[in-house]
Amino acid sequence: LISLENPNSEPTSNIPIMQCSAPKCAVVMKSRVSFLGRYMFDPMEPPLHKTETSIVLKAKDIGAMEKYLHIQTILSESDPDIDDYSHSCGSVYGIKKSAIEVNTFTRFCEKLGLDKSRSIGEAEALLRDFYEKDDISVMSQDEGGEINLNRIGVKKIVFDEFCQLHGIDSTGCRVVAVKFMKSRKGFELELQCREILQG
Repeated sequence: LISLENPNSEPTSNIPIMQCSAPKCAVVMKSRVSFLGRYMFDPMEPPLHKTETSIVLKAKDIGAMEKYLHIQTILSESDPDIDDYSHSCGSVYGIKKSAIEVNTFTRFCEKLGLDKSRSIGEAEALLRDFYEKDDISVMSQDEGGEINLNRIGVKKIVFDEFCQLHGIDSTGCRVVAVKFMKSRKGFELELQCREILQG
């Protein structure tokens, strides 16, 4: 179905449906034809690494695509939608132009498999860098000069820089390596080794 050509596509006709669909529709279609609903492999790409017991393939991670597109919609709106900032307790706070709440940012990071506190630290460091450079787009929207993401939110300039830092492209995808292993024992051994190295 996704490879069917759309006779009404623009700017030219007969573009495959997945290539000319609306961004949210494309996310749904891609998730249905991807590995675990998240990873898309290019059959033309050779393996990155291959042994007798494992193979490593290059893949496109689309797991955070929908969240990314939602955040970019919020950040680009001139008048924020109150529903994007409401909470389960019924309160609404922290509505800032060109910024998202920290909770929205950390949910995006968790979708990517990134550590929550480390991601907040990286965003604060990026914000601090912009303050030190006296970047107008950051300075003009905050009073006081205090670097506190909970108070001022994650601004668009910081979010975009964070995404670039983690290799996330303008569609919310990133290139990753996926390793397939022949045996469970080998997988568990590798996990132990990685824990020791990170420890």
